[in-house]
Amino acid sequence: MQTFHSLTVIIKVPDIRRAIDFYASIGFDLVGTDEAHYGDGNIYWAMLRNGGASMMLNIDGDDSPKTSQDFYLRVENADALYEAIKDKVTITEELHDQFYGMRDFWFSDLFGYQWGAGHPLGEVSEPEGGE
Repeated sequence: MQTFHSLTVIIKVPDIRRAIDFYASIGFDLVGTDEAHYGDGNIYWAMLRNGGASMMLNIDGDDSPKTSQDFYLRVENADALYEAIKDKVTITEELHDQFYGMRDFWFSDLFGYQWGAGHPLGEVSEPEGGE
């Protein structure tokens, strides 16, 4: 089995701009958003990081507290992982290259949690901090 490089939590929030401001106030740096990708002035996704800790924010219009999370694995080879697990999970988004620079796919695990797994497009490099 291959080694996972990192796990990134994905937090669903009703207001991404407000969430970016909040998480920046507690030490996270904004790495990027999808604002330019859609061109409608809205942000539906953002990445924040502090050292080896990272999180993604996804828009969710529901104001109720969230009781479940999505998880994202940065792996060495998303294609190999896809082949290794595709018959053990429910694939919810097929393997493909994303606009945010990752080749990834999404699946539901046995308990219904959503997982993404991907590797950077181009040369794979270790994240800062040697993780």
